[in-house]
Amino acid sequence: MSKTGRASRGIFALTATVLCFAAAYPGIIAAQANFSPAPLVLLRALIVTLALIGLAIAMQISMRISWRDLAVASVLGQLGISGFQWLLYEAQQVSSAGTASTIVNMAPVITLIASALILKEQVSAKRWLGVLIAVIGVVVLGGSGATTDFSGVPLLIVAAVGLGLYSVFLKPLVLKYHPLSVTLHATWPGALVFAWSGPVLISEIKSAQLTAWLGVMVLALVVSAGGYVAWARAVQLLEVSKAAIVYYLVPPVAVLYTFILFGQRPLPLEYLGIVIVIFGVAVAMSKGKLND
Repeated sequence: MSKTGRASRGIFALTATVLCFAAAYPGIIAAQANFSPAPLVLLRALIVTLALIGLAIAMQISMRISWRDLAVASVLGQLGISGFQWLLYEAQQVSSAGTASTIVNMAPVITLIASALILKEQVSAKRWLGVLIAVIGVVVLGGSGATTDFSGVPLLIVAAVGLGLYSVFLKPLVLKYHPLSVTLHATWPGALVFAWSGPVLISEIKSAQLTAWLGVMVLALVVSAGGYVAWARAVQLLEVSKAAIVYYLVPPVAVLYTFILFGQRPLPLEYLGIVIVIFGVAVAMSKGKLND
C-alpha cells in the first residue's frame, strides 16, 4: 500500500473513530438510568465479544493469537476498554461532567509522551502546540455550565493514563494481527474480570427500560465494536502521536449528538471551546515549519 493510500485509509479510520466514540456520551446517559457501573461494563463486554466474533466469522478474519500476545491484549483491554470504562462510570457518579470530560481528555497528552519515549516517534513542536490549544478548548468545553466536583479526580486520572498508554502499546499488536482480532482479544477478558457483578446485572436486566437498552447497544455496538476497531485500524496505519490528536474532536461531536438527541443547545462557552479544539487539531495536523 502506498504512503498516500495508508494516509487516506488512516484518516477514514480516524473519522469513523470520532463519530463512534462521540456516541458514548448520550449512550452513557441512557444506559446508566438502569445499569450501575460494573454490571454495565460486564454487559457491554459480553455483547461486544459476541458481535466481534460474528463479524470475524462473517469476514473470515483469523482470531488466532499467541498466548503471549493474548496476555498483552488482556492487560491492554483493562487499560483502555473494560477497566477504563469502569473507572469512568464510577467517577461520573461523583464528579461533574465537566470535570470528567476535562481530565479524561488529557489521555492524548499521555499518548504523545509515551509514543515519543516508547515508540520513538518524532513529535514536532507544531504537534505539541496544537495539543496545547486543543487542551485549552477541552477545558473551556468542560467548564461551561458544569458544577465543580473533584471527588472522582483520582479515578479519572488513572482512567486517562490507562487510555493514553492503551493506544501506544496497541501499536505492536495491530502490526501483527487484524485490528478486529486485537480488539476482540482485548475485550473478552473484561467479561471475566467483571464477572463478579453478574448477580447484580441479572437483577438490573429484569427492570431495565427500553431507553437503557438502547444506550447499552449504542455503547456496545457503535462505541466499542465500531469505535475501538476503527481506532485500532487508525493506529495500525498512522503514527500514534498523530492519530491521538484527532481524539480531541470527540467532545465537539458529542455536543452535537446531545443537541440532536436531547435538544440541549450548546452554551456560548461551549461554542468557543469547540472552535478552539478544532483550531488546535488543525494546527497539530498541518504541515509546515516548527519541525513538522
